[in-house]
Amino acid sequence: MAAAGCSPRRLLRVGQLADCLEDGRAKGLLVIGDALETARILMDLNFGTAPLKTGHGAEWPGGKDRTAFVRSCIRLIVNGIRAG
Repeated sequence: MAAAGCSPRRLLRVGQLADCLEDGRAKGLLVIGDALETARILMDLNFGTAPLKTGHGAEWPGGKDRTAFVRSCIRLIVNGIRAG
């Protein structure tokens, strides 16, 4: 995403993510379908079920380092599951 000119710290809404994805597609950096639908999918995958019920209230996976957890989720989505 940074290569597409988007800062992860500045993406707050689905529409902003869609704009970033569209920019990346226009620059030939991304191969995606509809940018808004792709943004919704990414947001759902990362944040839709993130708070877990552990018996101690809602908690985010990854503990206090939420940023690292979200980055690892995005890395998995971008790279997929593939052999070396």
